[in-house]
Amino acid sequence: MKTISEEYIRLNSEVHNQRRGYGNSANRFAKDIGLVLHQFHTMSFLDYGCGKESLIRCLRNDYPYLAQRAKYGAYDPAIPHRSVKPEEQYDMVVSTDVLEHIEPEYLSAVLEEIKGYAKKGVYLNICMRPSGDILPDGRNAHLIVKDAPWWRETLSKAFEGWVLEERDVLDSWRNYTAVLTPPKIQKPLNIVCFYWKGTSSRYPGWDDVDLAKIYVNNLYNGVRRNLNKDYKFILFSNDIEDGLDPNVDIRKFQPVSWTGCNPKLYVHSPDAGLEGRVLTFDLDTIIVGDLTNFAEYDGAFTTRMEPDRRRVTAGDLLGFEAGETYQLWENYKNISKYAEKYQGNEREIYKLLWKHLLYWQEEIPGQLVSYKWDVRPNQNRLPKNARIVSAHGKPRPHEINAEWIKPCWWGK
Repeated sequence: MKTISEEYIRLNSEVHNQRRGYGNSANRFAKDIGLVLHQFHTMSFLDYGCGKESLIRCLRNDYPYLAQRAKYGAYDPAIPHRSVKPEEQYDMVVSTDVLEHIEPEYLSAVLEEIKGYAKKGVYLNICMRPSGDILPDGRNAHLIVKDAPWWRETLSKAFEGWVLEERDVLDSWRNYTAVLTPPKIQKPLNIVCFYWKGTSSRYPGWDDVDLAKIYVNNLYNGVRRNLNKDYKFILFSNDIEDGLDPNVDIRKFQPVSWTGCNPKLYVHSPDAGLEGRVLTFDLDTIIVGDLTNFAEYDGAFTTRMEPDRRRVTAGDLLGFEAGETYQLWENYKNISKYAEKYQGNEREIYKLLWKHLLYWQEEIPGQLVSYKWDVRPNQNRLPKNARIVSAHGKPRPHEINAEWIKPCWWGK
């Protein structure tokens, strides 16, 4: 699909070489772009019409972790080392101060190409005034100068069926900014938990099956009270066969290792039979509020961050797409004997085998809290926006003495 003429490539290359500031304007929108990339839990993005790549430089300064974790792609036909079109899709496509430069006869093709590169969404900024730059052939560098209604109609037609959100970012009288997102595909949701009898020196197991049944039922009821969405609630256990709510799907499983928390790694196995989105809860998780944001979350593999150790993962609440972590499972099986030295500490497995983890505290701030670090020091009161309390370690939920625990965990 042709999107630019050879002569126009030559003209723009000449201006890029002559004008230091030409193609260097993305820095004006970088903060807003960073917010949008974060909002979409972006793991890859394409700067379409990247010019001199001021966007990635600003993101590395303002959003260093985002810039570090997200795969960056850049394309610009007038920049020789960026002139090869990408062959893959990206979570997001960003294009700032580009569309007004497009040759009118190729605008539809450019928009179609941008749409094809995007999996989650597109961020567009378009100048609606003539440029201060003149092309070598005498034309103004902005070949398309149209107002906001014209761009709104044009984008709505090109991205038919997508949601168009206009943003008031900078000088809206001359800049039209919009984020476009495709229709959301509804995927099955699996709420998963595990129970197995056993013990280890590092992580004592629960040998009291009756207590485990209370925990499973209380977790299920917490989800049921706080999630108005279809889901499967699945317990992987070889030790519980009855005594649970009939809506709990009990499945037997065979982990690679029974050491410590290693059995939970089975959730990444194809043999788990999961499809769609997966949320894995430890049994000592307390649901205290609306779970909608977690249920609708579509980011990559996400875990809780240990509050006392920046960027150290904890395995008590996981979110991912079924199939996304199959390779993690295969790699774990290959090193399982070596991994026994970690004594069942799954955070070491994730640190070793998964390069870029996301963290709930950053992706959905304030809604997942630690009992030990956020609730108990707060006079046993729940933080305002808390939805999930992780009662990792001691005390366990049935040992907590607080008014909010009665309705939230015991259901009384």
